[in-house]
This record gives sequence, structure tokens and C-alpha cells, in this order.
Amino acid sequence: TLPTYGFPQHLYQEDYVDNEGSTSITFTLPEKVGVLASALKIFEQHGVNLHHIESRPARHDHKHFEFFIACDNQTGGLK
Repeated sequence: TLPTYGFPQHLYQEDYVDNEGSTSITFTLPEKVGVLASALKIFEQHGVNLHHIESRPARHDHKHFEFFIACDNQTGGLK
């Protein structure tokens, strides 16, 4: 489980897929200035290298966005 660092825990939805050195994670955040930057800081703090980021409006709440991140599971806190 990823630490929430002050974000409400219900905002995180985690899906882990191990694809030979890459892990995919999805999570949802509210549409607010600086929220994504704060969430990405978590990966930096744990030394995790990001390969890919996508976003889309959340399906069930237009005030939130879903993010898909592919990251290197051989570095930082994911190894």
C-alpha cells in the first residue's frame, strides 16, 4: 500500500501489474492545484523511476482524475 501523505486514503486505488521490471499503478486524485505534484513527490521520495503517466477524468466523479503510472520496479521502494 502506498502511503497517503495527507491525502484521504479513499482517493487511492492501487492496481499492480509486474511486467518484467515495470509496475503499473492507478490512482484517483481531486482536481486541485498542486495535488498531482504532491502525489508524484511520493515516487521521488522513494527513489522510484517513472516511465509513463496518463490521466483521464474519473468515471464516477467529474471533480476527480484517474492517473495511470508505469514505473521501474527495480529501483527505490518497489524493488
